[in-house]
Amino acid sequence: MLGKHQKTQVLLKRLNELAEYTDPSFIMRYDPANFIKRDYVLDSTTRLQKGAVEAKKIQELSKFVDSGNLKNLNELEKKMGPLTSKCLDLNEKEQDMGKEIDDLLFKWNGILDTLTEQFVAFDTILRSIEEKEEEKSKK
Repeated sequence: MLGKHQKTQVLLKRLNELAEYTDPSFIMRYDPANFIKRDYVLDSTTRLQKGAVEAKKIQELSKFVDSGNLKNLNELEKKMGPLTSKCLDLNEKEQDMGKEIDDLLFKWNGILDTLTEQFVAFDTILRSIEEKEEEKSKK
């Protein structure tokens, strides 16, 4: 006997309803294309808003672009090679000069250290002479 258990009886009572949901024609009652369209539109909203913002930025920036310069693009590209090599040369010279300046500053600091040591030595000698002179004058 199939409907002996209570859970089975409940299931048998709702079997028609279950068959209705599993029937392939059930989904066709609701137009799936509308659900797909709605989801696509909702998902596309942020993308479309970003696109509108970007289009507005392009429109604002297009005022600054001179179409005459764009026509000479090939000529400008030819000039870029020598300019790039000059920039690299200048960068290399700047690095060399930076090393030379660092070297000069190191030497300068060495000279100042030597002078400082010499002045301290002179001060020590002068103090000792002054002390000796004071002792002589006290006697």
